Amino acid sequence: IGKACAADTFWAQNDSFNKALAIQKDNKYVIISGIPGIGKPTLSRILILYLLSNGFEEFVYLNQSIDDGYEFFTNGKKQVFFFDDFLGKNFFEKKHTPNEDNRIVKFIEKIKRSPDKVLILATREYILNQAKNAYEAFRIKNIDIAKCVLDLSSYTNLIKAQIIYNHWYFADVPVEHLEDLVAELQNDWLKRKKYSQLISHPNYNPRIIETI
Repeated sequence: IGKACAADTFWAQNDSFNKALAIQKDNKYVIISGIPGIGKPTLSRILILYLLSNGFEEFVYLNQSIDDGYEFFTNGKKQVFFFDDFLGKNFFEKKHTPNEDNRIVKFIEKIKRSPDKVLILATREYILNQAKNAYEAFRIKNIDIAKCVLDLSSYTNLIKAQIIYNHWYFADVPVEHLEDLVAELQNDWLKRKKYSQLISHPNYNPRIIETI
């Protein structure tokens, strides 16, 4: 939960939250996918915080395997399960539990039958596509029916500016650096602030902003 609170510091409200929440309400689970660094864990943690503040009692983090989900599944308790990078590197290197694909699908079905459970999964979009091609269980059950794809179109220029502002504010960036970033650029036909170059850059990515 501490990580979720940290993520909340830099979060800028956008339509992806409402989309993921609606998918979760309809399906009891949601797969948050997208390119690296786009904010999948952050969106997942904000969704977890929302659910825990609206009646859910327990948060269960699944680490590397779906086995923890089965182990900590408790009947009669309102639980939120989060499996970050559920199709990670080990999945394709055969280091995971045998029949892990079937166990994941069966756990999703178990969640869907339970009135007091929610499952949030996060993965990179291209890895999800590889898994569907490689494992029959994912194709048969069509698990991405509950998919919420995060991409740059999820972020308007205003939202991207808010994300940058939040990082600058909480990182205690020196005032002289901030003054330089909001200074005007003079072109032959346009005056604009320097930070507008960051917001409109085609390689804008929240992870790059966070790292810098």
